[in-house]
Amino acid sequence: MGFYFTSLIAVVIAKDKEAIGTSKYWQTELDIHKGLAGEAEAYRLTLLGHYSNIAELSLLAQERLGYLNWDAIGLKVDMSHEMISKTISSFSMLLQDYEYLFKSFEKAEYKTASFAPFISELPPIEIITESDFLVTIAGEKEQPSEETENIHTQLLEDIEISLKDLLVSLNEGLIPLWQGAKAALKSNNPDRSRHIIVSLRELITRVLRQTAPDSDIRSWTVNPSFFNNDRPTRQARLHFICRGLNHDPFRQFLNKDISAHLELIQMLQSGTHKVSIDLTNEQLKALIIRTESLVRFILVVWNSNN
Repeated sequence: MGFYFTSLIAVVIAKDKEAIGTSKYWQTELDIHKGLAGEAEAYRLTLLGHYSNIAELSLLAQERLGYLNWDAIGLKVDMSHEMISKTISSFSMLLQDYEYLFKSFEKAEYKTASFAPFISELPPIEIITESDFLVTIAGEKEQPSEETENIHTQLLEDIEISLKDLLVSLNEGLIPLWQGAKAALKSNNPDRSRHIIVSLRELITRVLRQTAPDSDIRSWTVNPSFFNNDRPTRQARLHFICRGLNHDPFRQFLNKDISAHLELIQMLQSGTHKVSIDLTNEQLKALIIRTESLVRFILVVWNSNN
């Protein structure tokens, strides 16, 4: 896949000092290090810690991908050959955009430090959770080490814990959709797969529409390419959500991330010859976590503009 996971550590830290020095999102970490090591060293330690976090997540993403048997994707569920091909193609394109995003940070005009630290750490998490789901519908080649699994478990717990607060910040009324899917996972309802899949799709759709409302988009732009039948397109909503980032590769990755996941959910919902594909408990759990991660991604970016 030509992956680009660890080169951020090699970025010349000096070029990012100005970016973090003027960003409110970096001040807490800077202040902590200034108290311990002085101002000059504080910048280096803050950036080094941030790049190390990205590298750790990127290496975990690489490891999870290593467990994915590409030839077996879809074989553990009732997916047609066409659905399997679309799933593989969508994920492959997402990986390409992921690589393109991190390569873009080598350019002088694009610095990881110009992003809030909690934003630039999100893309590898998307690859991790997507890989985890695809592994459940294919098969693992080997088991992770205890140390790696502990990092992975903590990551998934962080996603769940932070998502509740993020949903409350947007609309507390969305929480029942999320919790309904999680409750259905624990039920014996024979229709639980459909219930979960429909709830997850509706959650993403509502989050997109509420973080980028029609009225706000109309006030923000009159660009005709952003409207279809007088309604904002998904592209318009993503441009609006990412308007404070000013970085096309990042917006492109988020767009591909959302598109690939919605397409996957749509395929699972339609199934082959029935109302929806009957997924196992493990597969449904991975699908919920994957959706939680994506919704958190959208809400974190949205919150950075507010």
